[in-house]
Amino acid sequence: MRISARSFCHAFIVWLAVANPAAALQSACSDDPRWQAPHDDGQVFYLQKSSNPNTVVYAMQFDDEGKLKRQKPMTAYWRRFAEHGQRMELRFLERILAFDIQYSVIDAAEPAYRANLVAYPAMKATVEKVDGGAYRAILPIGGQPALLDCIYIELRETDFIPKILHVDLVGRAVNGSEPVRQRLLPP
Repeated sequence: MRISARSFCHAFIVWLAVANPAAALQSACSDDPRWQAPHDDGQVFYLQKSSNPNTVVYAMQFDDEGKLKRQKPMTAYWRRFAEHGQRMELRFLERILAFDIQYSVIDAAEPAYRANLVAYPAMKATVEKVDGGAYRAILPIGGQPALLDCIYIELRETDFIPKILHVDLVGRAVNGSEPVRQRLLPP
């Protein structure tokens, strides 16, 4: 019996998720081993595109005393895995048109935020502390509340503006830790 490389990769990822959830998180967004998962301080989730392994990291910002920065608690930046993995700030157009995050305070005491990507304001997430003290984005994935690990965008390169073929939301169910995934297709 012959099995395709893609089927093998999917079966391997499912096996990793059962045998070692931390390893599954490392390759959650892409089957391609060149796409690394960042593990940055304050990381909430990350975004990857099929065009290259560079990754946008969404993270909480803390001051020197370890307290959440109230003026700008969340930030987005590149982790340049196609080079040496260095951090690079988003460029102006990337911030205002695509990858930056908009947020509003929904609970100043806890604190918790309502957040969305600039490019997709309809997809709202709640960003709050979860068990263990880390901040996570919580939103419906596959019809159930989930902790968002990553967003993967499959692109077809064109002359000027790449065409989005699909967007995958990848995470873990809030009630349990089973992996969840949802594919969004462009209109």
